[in-house]
Amino acid sequence: MGADIGEFGLTNNQQQSTVNAEFGARMLNMLIAVSYCNMGAIDSKDLIFQSFRRLSTLGIDGCSNLMHMIKFSSYKFTLFDTLLSESNLVNIQQKYKSMRKQKLSIDFMDKFIKFDLNTTPAHLGGIQDVYRHVQIIVWKLVLGMDVRQIHYQQQQQRQHYHNGNSMMENVSTSTTASPTASMEDQVKETVIGVVEEVDVVAISRATMNLWKRHVKDMIKQVQDYDNYEIEQKVNWSISLVENIML
Repeated sequence: MGADIGEFGLTNNQQQSTVNAEFGARMLNMLIAVSYCNMGAIDSKDLIFQSFRRLSTLGIDGCSNLMHMIKFSSYKFTLFDTLLSESNLVNIQQKYKSMRKQKLSIDFMDKFIKFDLNTTPAHLGGIQDVYRHVQIIVWKLVLGMDVRQIHYQQQQQRQHYHNGNSMMENVSTSTTASPTASMEDQVKETVIGVVEEVDVVAISRATMNLWKRHVKDMIKQVQDYDNYEIEQKVNWSISLVENIML
């Protein structure tokens, strides 16, 4: 007998899988929040490692779904940074390989240009692997810019909060977040710290051309090179980076 069809035309198994996925996402977000509370209950590094192991087994659709399920931009930024750091580094210049273990910072563009753009998938078996890798680079760039924007907004809030209370006695001048700071702000601060200034580094046209050539070389290495649809998606992702950074 065929599977029972329930609401919205989904089978019972599909409905149960959707429920399980949503429950898992809620639990993961709760664990992420707890891991950044400095209570010692959950080690954030261990949680990142477990998520990294899971993400490493997923294809492009699975990565995309997980990205949408996780609510914390800073956590996703750390996760994609870990994925790129654990990829194939054969094309990384020797003097930049130490960036693999570089401490995360909102000034992430230096590593992005010298390290991330030159990485290769740990497993390069098909053009889907190229597309997944390029998309991870895009996600890290977008998330990094999002986290940096949050940082700037938080700095402005702190400055406003400090200026508004500077005439009061016994006002703390530490970097403690203002009462209006969101959980995402606090999580971001825990992950990447606070810096005074960040230099905005743009990707040069020469760097973009080198990355394009690197991606095309990866495509030529795979077996299903003639998959035009996936290749178009790769080109679209590259264009997105160009439009953001040039």
